[in-house]
Amino acid sequence: MPNTGAFHLLSVVGKADYTDEILEELSSVLATCRGCATEFNANSPASGLERISGGVVLTCPKCSNRQAISGARFASFMKRLGDDNRA
Repeated sequence: MPNTGAFHLLSVVGKADYTDEILEELSSVLATCRGCATEFNANSPASGLERISGGVVLTCPKCSNRQAISGARFASFMKRLGDDNRA
């Protein structure tokens, strides 16, 4: 389970270029907040997934814990998580 510091990523759904570690599309992220242990599925700004230039910001819906995560880091996580976590 990938640890971002603020969150544990359980599932990442999207598309990435694994050779260059570029995130092409991110549909959803299932994560557990390390601050309050809330598990949440983020797929829009309202649910805690805000797309920014070069990556995303995840926000816990319960405690508002936030962290920016680069697209390259998501691509790396998706590569390690395998085919079950791709769109």
